[in-house]
Amino acid sequence: MTRQIHDRFLWNGESYCVVTFRGDSFYKPADFGLNVKGIMTACYKGYNACYYTKDKLLYVDTWIIYATEDCRYPEINGVKPETGWGDDWKFLSKEPKIKKVMDRGATYKNLGIRMKITADIIIGKGLLGGRQGLHFLAPGDYETTYELSFAEGVLVDAKDTSGTYDDWDYLKKNSDWNLV
Repeated sequence: MTRQIHDRFLWNGESYCVVTFRGDSFYKPADFGLNVKGIMTACYKGYNACYYTKDKLLYVDTWIIYATEDCRYPEINGVKPETGWGDDWKFLSKEPKIKKVMDRGATYKNLGIRMKITADIIIGKGLLGGRQGLHFLAPGDYETTYELSFAEGVLVDAKDTSGTYDDWDYLKKNSDWNLV
């Protein structure tokens, strides 16, 4: 399997990867009427997101949607999508009789959707040496990690957990954590 593109989390003015979580699931484009489909092995779920906190509240900032089943991208939370996902690729249909450009996806920026979830989220940055080729990464693969705890979307605790994880052993011992 190909290494996955991680969701991002803006924390203390810096960008981190969302490594794992436990508790309520993150809000998904499907919750807002988008029938997202996966079109590449680097993103099994078909979209990526960026999250942030403001005044201790958790928000979705951006969704990059790689494709939908119906090529439809409605306005979400008052935000109209931008066509494409930041590349210049044009996916041509494999059917020779159909000479049309296929769905290039869309990007929703500045969504400002408040997520009222109860969850613990581990974020990380600075991959340790030798970890770049792994498919899914564990908390122990990062130099810097934080564990953020939310209750109904309100930040209730934030701990610097850098250096405290034993690679995949942590997830094996604590099986309630989910890969993102």
